[in-house]
Amino acid sequence: MCDVSEQALYFLTNLSHKEKEQLLEALTDILTTYEKDTDKKISSQPLFENHFPLYDHFLRFHLLLQFKNLHNEELVIREVQENLLFKNRYFLQVFYNCQEIPFEFVKKIYLLLEEETTHLLS
Repeated sequence: MCDVSEQALYFLTNLSHKEKEQLLEALTDILTTYEKDTDKKISSQPLFENHFPLYDHFLRFHLLLQFKNLHNEELVIREVQENLLFKNRYFLQVFYNCQEIPFEFVKKIYLLLEEETTHLLS
């Protein structure tokens, strides 16, 4: 299962209805926030890659979302604030089964959840 859309579909099919609703609500908030705010970015690189030494900056973790499906597969989304002297940078990290993955996975999950919701309403 190398394809992002296959992984997203597999994760969602084994997620309870209540958690699907919670995940859709959380992803809607995240995507609207990060599309509007230009100071916030979605990270595609690992956290400590190509950064200054750790003592030169300070990290804060603001938001942590964790979802587990029936097969114990886990999706974790966290928002990180990095302080470098007088500059703050916000970014998101996405982990699926303890491996950092691109944000495309979350977007695909969001699209699948929206499609499922509109299909149920019609």
